[in-house]
Amino acid sequence: LLYGEPASCKTTIFERFKQFYENSNSDERILMLDATTLSKAGIEHYLLTKSKEGILPEIICIEEVEKHNPDNLLCLLSIMDSRATISRLNFRIGKVSASAKILVWATCNDEVILKKFLNGALWSRFSHKYLCKRPSLELLKKIVLREIQQIEGGKSEWADVVIEICRD
Repeated sequence: LLYGEPASCKTTIFERFKQFYENSNSDERILMLDATTLSKAGIEHYLLTKSKEGILPEIICIEEVEKHNPDNLLCLLSIMDSRATISRLNFRIGKVSASAKILVWATCNDEVILKKFLNGALWSRFSHKYLCKRPSLELLKKIVLREIQQIEGGKSEWADVVIEICRD
C-alpha cells in the first residue's frame, strides 16, 4: 500500500513497476483498477471469471482504494488472507468460488478512512505500507525543469508558474 497526499507519486511508482514487470509482454500481468469505477459485482465477476479461465493477473493495483464505498471491495478480504479465494453467493448463480492467489497493490490518499473501514480489516491485510511524501520545493523545481527540457521549445521560466499551479 502506498499512501500519502495527492501528487506524491504513488500512481507513477506503480505504473513504472507495471511497465518494468510486464516488459512489453502482451500478457497483462498487473491489472490497474480505479476504485471509483468499481462495483462489487463487477470486481467479483471479473476475478472469478479470470481465475476460472486460468488467466488471472498476478497483481491487481487499486487506485485510490479509499475513494469508493469500501463495501465494494469486501472480496479483497478473502483474497488477501490465507484463503486466497474469490467467492460469490447469490440467488442467480448459487455459490461459486475460485482460487485467487494474487498480490494486491493499492494507493490511498487518506489512510484514516481506510483504517476506519471495518476496524482496519482491509488496512491490516496490506503487509507493506509505505508513506509517500511530496517532494520538497527544491526537488520539485529540478523535476519540473527536467520535464520542461524534454519539451521542444520549452522555457525554464515556465517552471515557477508550473510549481505555483501544482502547489496551490
